[in-house]
Amino acid sequence: ELNAYRYEVQALRQEVDLYRMRLRYLEKWQQEFRGPMGAIVGFPLLMLEDVAEPFQREALEAIHDSGNILLQTVQDFFTYISAESGQMEVHSLPIEVAYIMEEAMMLPRKLAAERDIELRYQIDESVPHTVDTSRNIARQIISHLVSHAVKSTSEGHVHIQLSTVHNHRSGCDELHIIIKDTGAGYHPVALRKLQGLFEQADIDQAMFDGLETRLVMCKRLADFINGRITIESRYQKGTTTTFIVPYAPEQN
Repeated sequence: ELNAYRYEVQALRQEVDLYRMRLRYLEKWQQEFRGPMGAIVGFPLLMLEDVAEPFQREALEAIHDSGNILLQTVQDFFTYISAESGQMEVHSLPIEVAYIMEEAMMLPRKLAAERDIELRYQIDESVPHTVDTSRNIARQIISHLVSHAVKSTSEGHVHIQLSTVHNHRSGCDELHIIIKDTGAGYHPVALRKLQGLFEQADIDQAMFDGLETRLVMCKRLADFINGRITIESRYQKGTTTTFIVPYAPEQN
């Protein structure tokens, strides 16, 4: 029994060492990636200063926008890896709600234009100018949730509404980012399965669909900022996803 225990401990140490080695490799890869991507994103902007021909300007703007999206996607991946490894430090700082929404909508707007889906956007008067939360995590979650809604909608629109609700139990105000789409919605069986994955935050079991995998990733990231994500859906009618971000009442 003692030998078996020693063998298990040794195997566990090897797994931990391998995991740490992978993280170091990913961190190094991220650093090496940023340099070339910075050039890809930056040079088109410099070239635009000397280009007047409309087609060339459109091509340069497309390169710049696509590079930005690729860079953001990779950064989002590393944000998630850092969160999963326990190495990410979450800093809650005052962020402008309108600004973070504009950042988060970059990819969804491009997807919506490609699919001819209308994006509707509304901020209630009750929403504060700033809230204390993690800028990177909030932006990533909003971007993924709105992109998911766009991809799930073959025709119609996606409506995004920001409102506030006071949570009497916690004593905190909450920013509710409500995303409604006119897509096919989830079949009740599929919805129950997705909600079960949400409760377990089990990304391994979510591999049945790439979109659902990202939803579970968003759920995990929301946990880091004490946020919540809820999903309601009517089959053949559409889906409503709500991202809830708590913030201090005095900020309102």
